[in-house]
Amino acid sequence: MKSPSLDDLRAIARLSNAVLPLDLIEYRAGEPDFGRLCDLIDRAIDSCALRMSQFPKEMDGQTEDQLSIMLILQLCQIGFNATHDTTSGGHCDIVISEGAEFLWLGEAKKVSAVNNFWIAAGYDQLFGRYATGQPGQDRGSLIIFCNCERIDIILEKWLEYFVEKYPNASIISKSKDEIIFNSSEPSIRTGRPFNVRHKTISAYFAPLHT
Repeated sequence: MKSPSLDDLRAIARLSNAVLPLDLIEYRAGEPDFGRLCDLIDRAIDSCALRMSQFPKEMDGQTEDQLSIMLILQLCQIGFNATHDTTSGGHCDIVISEGAEFLWLGEAKKVSAVNNFWIAAGYDQLFGRYATGQPGQDRGSLIIFCNCERIDIILEKWLEYFVEKYPNASIISKSKDEIIFNSSEPSIRTGRPFNVRHKTISAYFAPLHT
């Protein structure tokens, strides 16, 4: 029996819902490319968010830390070296490392309505306290768990507030379909661009009929 080809493995991975683990293995087999690894993390978080959204009743009563740990456990299942409350200038909610040089940071905030002040506190922690701004450590995510209706409105209001509050930051891209936007701001430590993906995840359960 011949060994399966890469195409065979990809077909099996798709049937097994294991495309991301295979992509991560392929990345680790090749030359380091931190931008590609960050893209894999973004895809993984989107995939985890989709799975989490299938359990709104279970997510509804969870704390910010509990929701972060639910996300981290899934990231670990995929194969990432993800940890919670790891020290990086402070206790960051989600830290993904890869070797000695790569560090990706995620800060989570939970809101039950439009609360830009609370979300901004998360951005300030991520950008001003945790981020090193060094090569391979210049991307992260602000994850907004929404225990309320219309995560698109939460993100829209946050974007309006963000543009006003952080004049040194630039909006790189945004997607109404994915309900995200990406920003970039010169690191206060290095002056290099530090890029943040602003991602909303629904943690809301309000059935119309009990």
